[in-house]
Amino acid sequence: MDIHNNARLTPYSRAELVRRVLADGQTPKAVATAPRVLDPAGVADALSPRP
Repeated sequence: MDIHNNARLTPYSRAELVRRVLADGQTPKAVATAPRVLDPAGVADALSPRP
């Protein structure tokens, strides 16, 4: 997959965010403020129902 240089999250990172919310039961806010996530807006984008 060709990921452009300015991509905030890779497909793997998005999947990890979703997994942390759904499987681990963390809140989106907790995932967004965790050290691995630099931009909380990326969580909302990753959890959105659009592809």
